Amino acid sequence: MHKEWEEVHTVTEELVEPPSRRANATLTPCPVGNYLWCIGGEYFSEDRKAPFYNDVFRYTPEKDEWRKFVSPTCPGPRGAHAVVGSAAGGGKLFVFGGEFSSLNQTTFHHYGDFWCFDISSHSWDRIETKEKEKPYARSECRIAMWKHYVVLFGGFVDPGVVARYLNDLWIFDTQEYKWHHVEFCETDIKPSP
Repeated sequence: MHKEWEEVHTVTEELVEPPSRRANATLTPCPVGNYLWCIGGEYFSEDRKAPFYNDVFRYTPEKDEWRKFVSPTCPGPRGAHAVVGSAAGGGKLFVFGGEFSSLNQTTFHHYGDFWCFDISSHSWDRIETKEKEKPYARSECRIAMWKHYVVLFGGFVDPGVVARYLNDLWIFDTQEYKWHHVEFCETDIKPSP
């Protein structure tokens, strides 16, 4: 049983060339080292195809070196997602949302999932919470770390008819593993969608 678990969770690391050309990837400073982490993205080819990526690269500027980490438990391919780092627990990268389309862009999907990449083990865990109220699927939102909280703001949802821009604010407590929706009164000053 342990061997089966290891096979499913084995992460490979290799020295590689720089990532391929792409848009809507993230490039995030490592919270516990002198690295940059590049996750996902998409490419719009001349033949109007749009492959999406779920690869993870670590760039070391001092060495001008790229390393690729492949995990069988990583999130699905995506672009326009949000990533933020935390030094807690040896270093974590939190990933929320993003978008995916089929290669020919005939189907489109916004993700509402939330992931944690452990920098020391290079392994992924999907964060599942029990509360019913949590941020829904979106692209292009912004997240930041504040103390032990992941703060998420805005983004957009495009079901294929009209894009809806968001100005909601959510806080995820990394110690309690709970989302909290920050609600404003109608008279409060807040950013417009």
